[in-house]
Amino acid sequence: MKINSEIWKADLFTAVNSILKLATFKCYNKRQTDKFEKEIILAVFCVRILIERKKLSKRILDKEIDVIKHPKKSLDSVTWLNSNEISELYDLDKSEPTKFKTEYLCNQIIHSYILIPVPEKNQFTHILVCSDRRQATNLYRISVENIISLLNEVISDNLIDV
Repeated sequence: MKINSEIWKADLFTAVNSILKLATFKCYNKRQTDKFEKEIILAVFCVRILIERKKLSKRILDKEIDVIKHPKKSLDSVTWLNSNEISELYDLDKSEPTKFKTEYLCNQIIHSYILIPVPEKNQFTHILVCSDRRQATNLYRISVENIISLLNEVISDNLIDV
């Protein structure tokens, strides 16, 4: 199916503005957290659609995004009931820098088993995420700044629609 990438990129532009607005808050609340999470998921879904429809340049596809990997420390399985007990399940003191290519990052977020925005000083600075396939091994910390940077690069990517 042929799509016009400009329509998807316009939605991404709106999503970036919404993410930036929701990332800063005066008082932490669950509703804003949920909206923030939703905007990130929808934005990276748009990126994945553009990838699947071959509407992004090789430069965007090959882009490597800095991520911090935290290994699982508990022998307990991660379940829906305990998935919020991050510090018991994963070793947050042990971190290893790694890189995700664009599509892999999108898949981690879209298929997230855990996705938790991290608030620091009245703003969300990172998300903790792992997909349903990775929840048994690692949790990943991704900066909101890196996500926004990727989204802006996708918006300005100039692959010509044919």
